[in-house]
Amino acid sequence: MINYTQNQLSREVALLLSAVANLVDLVIGDGSGTRALGLEQGGHYDQTRHPDEIENLEAFDIWHHVKHVEDYVQLQVWNKALPTDISCLGLALERVFSPTVLAGYDEERASHPEFQAAVPDAFEEGAGDVPLSYFHCGILRSLVDRAAARLKVDRNERLTLAEIALLTGVAEPTVMTAAHRGNFPTVDEDRRRLAEPNDVLPWMIKNGYRPTCGLDSKSFGGVAEGSREYDDYVVVPVAADGSRFGPECASGGRYVIGRKGSERAHDDFYEALGELMRMREPRWRRKNSEGNRGIVKAVGYDRVLRKHIDQQLSEGA
Repeated sequence: MINYTQNQLSREVALLLSAVANLVDLVIGDGSGTRALGLEQGGHYDQTRHPDEIENLEAFDIWHHVKHVEDYVQLQVWNKALPTDISCLGLALERVFSPTVLAGYDEERASHPEFQAAVPDAFEEGAGDVPLSYFHCGILRSLVDRAAARLKVDRNERLTLAEIALLTGVAEPTVMTAAHRGNFPTVDEDRRRLAEPNDVLPWMIKNGYRPTCGLDSKSFGGVAEGSREYDDYVVVPVAADGSRFGPECASGGRYVIGRKGSERAHDDFYEALGELMRMREPRWRRKNSEGNRGIVKAVGYDRVLRKHIDQQLSEGA
């Protein structure tokens, strides 16, 4: 599990798009990057080139690549487009966030220590003064690396010990010790120790690895043992206090979602959930521990058995 907020993820994607637009300007000519993003000439982004001015991330293919990869890594949800998603996102990161660029971000961070304690959220006061280096948290690189390693498991391809460590969250020396003690067999190939997924998977599951859900093992001849069909689960957003968007969030039989001032009400839970999951920053109203209804925003996601949600809906009907 990688810890980050949806705001951090959105900002890193916006930084990626902005960097691509700047490259387009350099290669094709001024204004070309803004046009490539489909944004207004002379608008806020065109004037500032600030990533926070790219609001509608869902309009870009890269956002959907990111969300598929995120669901794969964080929720273990399979999508048939994942091989392409991982490849496209990885290629974009290699081209845009090169070692030279990342070194520049490190220098910029060091010269702006005033933002190290707290970075304003997008559109908050002072957000426009945040150096772009703070938009890069390495989230996308972490997601791609973990997704690529998980894909090797699902394709039944040999894993390096480093990839096993990445997938389990166990330190690589611990994985090396487990291999040395014969907890799973390994083979030497090109001066590297590799393990077959079928051999190492029991040890990985014991140490925290969760098999991919909804994967047809016949597709790759993979190892989907222990996984359950994705249709058995519902993915829901989770707030900072640990509360989830669920049937209990209804008020008068309606689910209120969206930012304050632009809220929308739904009679159907699954309709409300569907719209929430399409939002850049899902927000919804729910009662707090004192019984007061307030708006919270998603900081992560969780899986809930569909039958449990349906049971709650039935009991509340």
